Amino acid sequence: MNSIDLSPYRRSEANPIVAPDRRARIARKCLDAGCRPSFFYDDRPTHDLWRFLKDRQAATHGPGPQARVRENHAGLPVAFQLHHGKLKDLRWITEAYLVAGTEEAPLAGKLGVAPEAIRWFRLAFYDIEYLRHAPLGLLYHVIGSADEDGQGVLDLHRFYKIVGYKLGPAALDKLFHDAPDDQAAAKAGDLAGWIGRWTQSLLKIRQLIAVDNLSTDDPKQRESLLKLLLRERQGQPESESTLLSQIERHVAVMLGELPWVHGAAAREVFKDTELGAYDERAAELRDDELMLVAAGETVPKMENIKDLELPPAQKKAALDRPAKDVQK
Repeated sequence: MNSIDLSPYRRSEANPIVAPDRRARIARKCLDAGCRPSFFYDDRPTHDLWRFLKDRQAATHGPGPQARVRENHAGLPVAFQLHHGKLKDLRWITEAYLVAGTEEAPLAGKLGVAPEAIRWFRLAFYDIEYLRHAPLGLLYHVIGSADEDGQGVLDLHRFYKIVGYKLGPAALDKLFHDAPDDQAAAKAGDLAGWIGRWTQSLLKIRQLIAVDNLSTDDPKQRESLLKLLLRERQGQPESESTLLSQIERHVAVMLGELPWVHGAAAREVFKDTELGAYDERAAELRDDELMLVAAGETVPKMENIKDLELPPAQKKAALDRPAKDVQK
């Protein structure tokens, strides 16, 4: 009997673009059609999946039949829960580690399930071993790094899968659970530092996702992308303690160059300078004029100010009031 899901070159290794969940699809189609998988075209795991689905459908009433299904099909119920059941929140983590090439037993230990469950999850829903020799097919067809128009569709789930594929399981361990660094930070009492590093890591991940999803066809998004590229070309500050904007750095340099003196010390500093000459005259310069003179600029109509002099000091006439006026 022919398979219900035949396609050209289906059994050929020269055709890598095959659905990772093809076994589960075939088993479900056969169950719905009331037939069994082909003994020639379909492999043993496909038959086992079909038999599990058939037994599970028949054991819908009573705990006894359901227990026998779990006993006769070890690992399969948990694999289905990982894919679309009560454990589906671990599905994308499982897929990321499988993309990274993690063995079944270590991955099962990380997730707290039996190795047989990971084996059946891979065979039924995420069999991508045939794509190891086709990296573009894995990245863009299975993971889906971009849509059909070439625009980025990166999210956290796809990001972790790409990290696993390119950098391996150790990189995923570093992202999800870095036990040595966490324990070292706890022993040193550096909780704030650990939170800061974790925050910076999350911000960088989200920055990458945001940049990947920017559309160059949108003027606003294109402007944001150009600003980010210019900021990268200008370089980053050397340490987190000097995270200042460009304007703040200019202000800090200007304030650092100002001679913060007053009184006699100030007169010594500005002695025999253009600014000191203006300071000795009667008129007071405006702020903009002070900055121009201090910078050595020539200010029009400023020479006449040097000729102005203060009038001589005058003593006020003493008041000669009667005592009674003073008492009032």
